[in-house]
Amino acid sequence: MLTRKISGRPQPMKRMPTLELADLPDWCWCTLQSGADAPDHAFHTAVIATVREQAPEARTVVLRAVAPQDRTLWFHTDRRSAKVRALSANPRLSWVFWDAGTRIQLRCAGEARMAPSADQIDAHWAALRESSRSLYPGMEQFLPVACSVDAFDWLELDRDGHRRAQLRWHEDRWHARWIDP
Repeated sequence: MLTRKISGRPQPMKRMPTLELADLPDWCWCTLQSGADAPDHAFHTAVIATVREQAPEARTVVLRAVAPQDRTLWFHTDRRSAKVRALSANPRLSWVFWDAGTRIQLRCAGEARMAPSADQIDAHWAALRESSRSLYPGMEQFLPVACSVDAFDWLELDRDGHRRAQLRWHEDRWHARWIDP
């Protein structure tokens, strides 16, 4: 059994079952869905990176919803935030998810859409807990942001050898390949 030290005590590590390359797109979407659904899941929060005024910016967001059929990830923000200005100037963004237990990093790249329909805004607002709603001065400042994912970079860190795969959306399907870390 693999172990890691936390506060001087060995802790068991979750071992990732061996995945075939063809299984990775489904694994990515199922794991992201679990992250959106469960606040205690490692993929519930992610770092997103944008570019503003020719400088990279990164911040943590909560993964709020996943729509695999549309290849879409959602987070929420305040319309007045710097990330909205950054994404208005350049809608490309990157997500980084990390699960310390399985030692899996998943990077997702795509394009943000910040003009959701009134129905989408209402649905996202209704799904929020009251404590989350209170973070916004009103629904008029609340903005669900959708990201159309067109690439995944999956990395498993392992003492016996890392595994890494790239997945690209092209011609209506995922194209995957193993790469050297």
